[in-house]
Amino acid sequence: MPSILIIEDEPSQVETFIDYLEAVGWNVGHARTGSDGIDRMSEKRWDIILLDIRMVRGKKIPVGQRLTTGVYLLDQIRRGNLAPLTPKDTFVIVRTAVGDEDVIAQVEELEPDALLLKGTDLAVIMQEIDRGRSLLIPCHS
Repeated sequence: MPSILIIEDEPSQVETFIDYLEAVGWNVGHARTGSDGIDRMSEKRWDIILLDIRMVRGKKIPVGQRLTTGVYLLDQIRRGNLAPLTPKDTFVIVRTAVGDEDVIAQVEELEPDALLLKGTDLAVIMQEIDRGRSLLIPCHS
């Protein structure tokens, strides 16, 4: 069964994704804060990570760091700092409602596999998830 970790702090967004993804056969994990995301990425290897840009930091995200919580997490993934369970080539879909051009530039510099605006149709999000699934050898853990 393919696995996806949703790092998102908006309950309505999470419920929609979990209900849909579980119905079509995904093993779904959820983290509400940046710190929870680090914990979940340290527990097991996920095939895909669906990552919000702005959320509560939590205790494991340094105070005063210049990046939003989601950008910080993407940076940690791409640097390989969460390996071996979350290698730097993990398929990451970033979602944001942020219109700040500097934040978008920071995200793009870290090369997420997809960058989508919140409010994007679920069918488009599922196309990106399916693309990720087709590119990876599932870890099935």
